[in-house]
Amino acid sequence: MKMGHDMKHVRSCCCRIELQKFGFGLVAGCLLVSLAYVSEFNFDAVSLLNSTSSSSLSVAPSSHRVEDIVTSQQVVRKDEKQEISLQCKLCEIENAAAAAANNGSYAIDSLWKTTTTFEAKPTTDERSEDSTLEKKPMMCDFSNSRTDICEIEGDVRISGKNSSIFSVSSPETDGPYENETWRIKPYPRKADKQAMSNVKELTLKSLSSFKEAPQCTDRYDVPAVVFSVHGFTGNYFHAFTDVFVPLFETAHGFNGEVRFVITDFRARWIHRFLPIFKSLSRYDMIDLDNNDGVLCFPRAIVGLKSHNELSIDASPSPKGYSMVDFLRFMRGAYSLKRDSVAAVGIRRPRLLIISRERTRKLVNVKDVIRLAEKLGYQVVVPRAQKDLAQFSRVVNSCDVMMGVHGAGLTNIVFLPTNAVLIQIVPWGGLDWVVRTCFGEPSKEMKLQYLEYSISEEESTLIEQYPRDHAVFTDPASIRKRGWVPMKEVFLDKQDVNLNLSRFKPVLEKALELLHT
Repeated sequence: MKMGHDMKHVRSCCCRIELQKFGFGLVAGCLLVSLAYVSEFNFDAVSLLNSTSSSSLSVAPSSHRVEDIVTSQQVVRKDEKQEISLQCKLCEIENAAAAAANNGSYAIDSLWKTTTTFEAKPTTDERSEDSTLEKKPMMCDFSNSRTDICEIEGDVRISGKNSSIFSVSSPETDGPYENETWRIKPYPRKADKQAMSNVKELTLKSLSSFKEAPQCTDRYDVPAVVFSVHGFTGNYFHAFTDVFVPLFETAHGFNGEVRFVITDFRARWIHRFLPIFKSLSRYDMIDLDNNDGVLCFPRAIVGLKSHNELSIDASPSPKGYSMVDFLRFMRGAYSLKRDSVAAVGIRRPRLLIISRERTRKLVNVKDVIRLAEKLGYQVVVPRAQKDLAQFSRVVNSCDVMMGVHGAGLTNIVFLPTNAVLIQIVPWGGLDWVVRTCFGEPSKEMKLQYLEYSISEEESTLIEQYPRDHAVFTDPASIRKRGWVPMKEVFLDKQDVNLNLSRFKPVLEKALELLHT
């Protein structure tokens, strides 16, 4: 701009001098001077454009952040771009280091192969020639706090005898692969050492040579989902939150065209939940640990997607699934008739009481039944049943389900939409626990949720501890000791004796919700 201003100034001066003193001779001189300036300006402008273009080609942006900066600014110096790209790279390396500290299985140095490089972008011909040199590592995601998951496509070979999964590439078609190894326990509770201690670890390897790969003994033309059914699945709640909800989110999109390859296989446990497995896959399950062959698939997902307790995060879900979809799936799997609760009208609403038999028992359950019947409920108190299909029909027939916090409340997965869950919270400041396990999930399922926290007088702990004990005066101090002491006192030693006058408004509120 300064150069253009100077040129304009020279032109003005020359014109004034020419008119007043020097005549046509100086006009020619002015023209020569002007041409000189224009020539110099054009040269600088072309040089500036060339240098800008060269600068933009000298950096291969590694993220959208760099590209956005280039778009928003017409001219960016080469050293500025390099600094921005380096900052992005360092952020990625720093994040990778944090991930490695958490799970010990992330290859940090591989980021240097995939993030920004400070070399000129290759031409189209160069890119096509260099594409064969690109590494194609197995797609493993260790960033989730609950689960590790790997998705592999191509030539996948699974050896149960060695607990190994191989991804085999062809140098002629896919380009050379690095021989890399990952280890994964395919159960979605990776931060819990106790849960993961009895889950078998699988080894995943990427191979660049067919000679190194074990020979296939069985070939399948559908994808495989590989997972464990051990961990905490002996608990009814964990069976759903750790296996069935994650398995639904992972496999439902295949519309049955998927085969389950299960490690830590437990035939009796699987048989109990067979309708769920059969509704997700049309094919027989494979007991991986007792299979001596090499199973070959076109694709494999190792591990299960998981978000939270009895929860699906619909935003990253490929199909946008939610817990409403899961409940609809469960009703289909067990051929349940009621999809939703209509206004009860003149009929008596059915109240299901989940009565625990060991800990957190409802000691005055008969009194609660009489109260509920006076309020207009038809009360159902089923005994524990091994036949889950039959029990699911009982649950589905009810409008309200109530019980003290525990695994039995997992049966909300069989309730019709708009049914009411009443969760009774034991003494001890456990509100955060019960809301995480059933309170928030019930809302995601489009159920209506009521919560009743008992007083210390309604807890049988008053028969075991003096009233000035920390159990009553400072329950938080018990919780701070850790899960085991808290569980021993507030979950294992405690039963519930409901104050009927205090509890009555809760049953009335449930009726109001049903009539609404």
